[in-house]
Amino acid sequence: TATMTKTNTLGPTFTITKTATITRTATITPISTATLTPTITPTPNAWYVDVSQLIAFPNPTKGDKVTFNYYIKGLAEKLTINVYTFGERKIYSVVKGNVPQGQHSEVWYPPMDLANGLYYFTIEGTNGTRPISRHVSAFIVQKNYSKALH
Repeated sequence: TATMTKTNTLGPTFTITKTATITRTATITPISTATLTPTITPTPNAWYVDVSQLIAFPNPTKGDKVTFNYYIKGLAEKLTINVYTFGERKIYSVVKGNVPQGQHSEVWYPPMDLANGLYYFTIEGTNGTRPISRHVSAFIVQKNYSKALH
């Protein structure tokens, strides 16, 4: 901007003033983006437990190792596996806590020499004071089963 000023003095005097103005302008625009993604997460039903798909293998076994496979539906706050002789004498027991839904295995290496014969096992799932899911199955110990089959 140029300004001209005239003053009364003995001589003509002119004053020229140059003024520069710099203006910075900034604009900030907040941008928010929200994306909703539906997520479905299956969770075990805390009010229900079901034990199923019991199998012991190998069956027959030589008595040195037995693997118990089972499926849990729901949540088993307490899961108990018991092994009994045919004469109903308990020879093994394991208790597990908070077993989630899904396929599970328990491998048992008997510390004692198992005699040839029929053994049965129970798998019991409980969930607090709610109904119990209990199943029974069996396996055979036959130490020389490969020779007996020929």
